Amino acid sequence: MLQKRFQTLLILVLIFLIAFEVLCLFARPVSDHPYFYPDKFLVIAHRGGRSLGPENTLYTYRKAVKLRVDVLEMDVRGTSDGQFLRRQPVKYRNLN
Repeated sequence: MLQKRFQTLLILVLIFLIAFEVLCLFARPVSDHPYFYPDKFLVIAHRGGRSLGPENTLYTYRKAVKLRVDVLEMDVRGTSDGQFLRRQPVKYRNLN
């Protein structure tokens, strides 16, 4: 009984190794992306840019675009009917 389980495990391991080797034969390197160029810094406006005004507002998004930022990060959420909504994290004040 133990020998049968060992044989089954060995066969599964061999199948895995063969599949891994076949996939390695067909693997290709990922093309370069500008985000990963080590010689250039990216300017990212997180939530539109905290120092430009209220976060996650059209006002700060427009100011960030005028400043020509490289990446404009927004908190958005998709709805079941395919629409997108701006998402603002709720901040609670300390009541103590």
